[in-house]
Amino acid sequence: MKYQIWLQCLLTGCFCLPLGFTPPTPVLATHQPDHIVKSISSYDEYMQVGYAKIADREYRQALIYFQQALAARPGDRQAAEVIRNIEAYIQPGGNVIIFPEGRPSRTTPAGTRPAERTTNEEEKCFPHEQFPVSLIPAHEQDGKQRTTSDHPQFWFYIPETTTAIQRLEFLLRDDQIPQNLYTKTFEGGTKAGIVSIKIPTSEAPLTADRAYTWKLSIICDSSSPSDLYLKGKIEVVKDPNLYSQVQQTTEPLDQAMLYATAGLWENFVSILADLHRQRPNDPQINQYWLELLTSVGLAKAPSESP
Repeated sequence: MKYQIWLQCLLTGCFCLPLGFTPPTPVLATHQPDHIVKSISSYDEYMQVGYAKIADREYRQALIYFQQALAARPGDRQAAEVIRNIEAYIQPGGNVIIFPEGRPSRTTPAGTRPAERTTNEEEKCFPHEQFPVSLIPAHEQDGKQRTTSDHPQFWFYIPETTTAIQRLEFLLRDDQIPQNLYTKTFEGGTKAGIVSIKIPTSEAPLTADRAYTWKLSIICDSSSPSDLYLKGKIEVVKDPNLYSQVQQTTEPLDQAMLYATAGLWENFVSILADLHRQRPNDPQINQYWLELLTSVGLAKAPSESP
């Protein structure tokens, strides 16, 4: 399994999503996109048109259709999440890439360690009061990250340390069995960077609508095997309406924004990180990347390129 530690690339500037304006009357368009199947439910029809509007960056129009979808299926989680994300984008001062539904997990003291011991260990390993953070937040209601990938990729920011991190240990566990599904141990260092850990396709795929627990332990001292850790849950979700639009969208950045507005941050971050590596001089992608890092409090991270 390959992993990567990327040094940050932060460019100045602020990115605003282009917004159009349409009358607020929530009515279904007379002429639907050709890909809409006429026999599908009104909920699916509204969701598909809404995603098509997102692909065209017509966020205010998309919001109307998702509101109609929620009205057609009250309490629907996916429609509600998209509405919440779009509203976060279009509110005054909110037209940037953010994680509106939850904050990323940050280092947590090991449960068996007294607080004063953990504080000393944190200060020893991260003396600049900047600690590791997951780049993919959990949903505020159930504490789970969400993805459409059955072999997801996990992203973490590891700040600069005075003393080299001895090693990093990653674990993915099935909550139902329970059993460990995947483990990976690799060396640390002293430089700040982004750690990417992808579940290899040689491993069994994750099951949809099932919770899995991940944990990243940061070993600063080999004599203390459980110093600090990041921990969270992830769930694979399937959204046929979103999948249909993603398949029709050829530009990866447009696909990334579809995932972002749907609250599927693992997909979004993975696509954006790949684009940032492939197109290091693309100003639009760099602006998106800056907004992503700023949204998790990493605006002052190192500025070297990956």
